[in-house]
Amino acid sequence: MNDKPSLDPVEVSRLIAGYVMSPRLAAVVGPYSFIILVALAGAALSLTNRKTTGRYASAIYLMANTVVALFLTVPLATWVATYNDSWEAQTFFLPLAFGLAYMGDRWKTLFNAFMEGAKGWIKNWANQGAKP
Repeated sequence: MNDKPSLDPVEVSRLIAGYVMSPRLAAVVGPYSFIILVALAGAALSLTNRKTTGRYASAIYLMANTVVALFLTVPLATWVATYNDSWEAQTFFLPLAFGLAYMGDRWKTLFNAFMEGAKGWIKNWANQGAKP
């Protein structure tokens, strides 16, 4: 039997939130506060790679990327965790929140790269089936 507390970052954020609010509310607020913190770090790192803009535009950029990561992290983590019964969704909160926020305004580039890869895969598949 394992009586040691978990040092998983999501569990730690739940524990910290539990000191301020009720345990039931902390169970919800804790993971989302962790997602916001990690997404904000990803968005800030993404902001350093952007062309210099004003303070207001930078603040909007940080907020928009953090909100997008906040809304997409839990559904994507739950979807990824369904592929293996031993995986927990909260394991994927950190990489997904950081990656989604770090992506920033490079979604179009990622989508185009994905489409080019898909076109190449389809062409390769079609050429394998066509025998002279």
